Amino acid sequence: MSFPILSSVLDPAALAGRLAASFGGAPRVTFLRRGLNDTYRVDGLPVGSAALRVYRLRWRTPADVAWEDAFIRRAAAAGVGAAQVIPFPDGTRLLTLDAPEGPRLAALFDWVEGREPDATPEDAARFGRAAAALHAAGEGLPDAGRFPLDLTHLIGSPVARVLPLLADEPALAHELQVVAARTRAALEGLEAQLTRAACHGDLHGGNALVDSAGALQLFDFDCGGPGFAAYDLAVYGWDHALNSAPDDDTPWTLWAACLDAYRAARPLTDADEAALGSFGVARTLWFMGLYADLSDTWGRQMVSPRFFRSQLDFIGRWEERLTATRAGAPE
Repeated sequence: MSFPILSSVLDPAALAGRLAASFGGAPRVTFLRRGLNDTYRVDGLPVGSAALRVYRLRWRTPADVAWEDAFIRRAAAAGVGAAQVIPFPDGTRLLTLDAPEGPRLAALFDWVEGREPDATPEDAARFGRAAAALHAAGEGLPDAGRFPLDLTHLIGSPVARVLPLLADEPALAHELQVVAARTRAALEGLEAQLTRAACHGDLHGGNALVDSAGALQLFDFDCGGPGFAAYDLAVYGWDHALNSAPDDDTPWTLWAACLDAYRAARPLTDADEAALGSFGVARTLWFMGLYADLSDTWGRQMVSPRFFRSQLDFIGRWEERLTATRAGAPE
């Protein structure tokens, strides 16, 4: 009897054989990275290069992936640069692979070429325009089949996953609960007036490239779903702030350029504007919950009390900056 496995890395050569059985030829598969899912580059297919995403066990359902696929197709049809699912010759758009830990879903996506976005207002504006076009393209897309990016998904469930990891840190756990309750109350007070949208869910520079024509190409919609336009926009600002020095003004300049470009193409309500800061906090809480989810396969050392302390400290700096910005705004 083999030892139970939580998460395997599938052999690229075996994956190449599986793809050859469908497409013919001699495709070459290279393992690129382990993240939420496993990503491989595939070369030598009749359709050109591709990205193969092998989902973590029980991470997504076929219905979840079908929603993502439908959203991407809508976006591409509307002229948004978005890496699409590549169908297999028999029309299949999703595989099930018999991994040691259990059946894992897999899908092929367009391979995107281009440069990484620069930390400039020009590239920030590209994100704002892309987000506006993406949200417009997703209007009318049914929610059914996909998990919603609601306040339970962003705040309630993540905090519930983190708290058991803080059983020996009652002060830290209490601080987390206070922040979560405050943020949820603020967003619930605005929720009825917030603009709903089909969201990318992870809208930052790690999931986009600028092609040779200067157009932004988006990929990795895996964390997207029906949610709030302001959340997508908050993720862009959150990512820059999280990955910059606390006294660096660049993230805020970039976020402002992104928001200005979005507003020029698509209106934001007063509630959307008021919710941006709180959605940045919600994103941090979601991020903490994500790491708690991954601790079984990435290791508990990654989710030590020190990690959660750093995230709560970031929330404090984020809220201080927003308060200072509002205080300095003209009447």
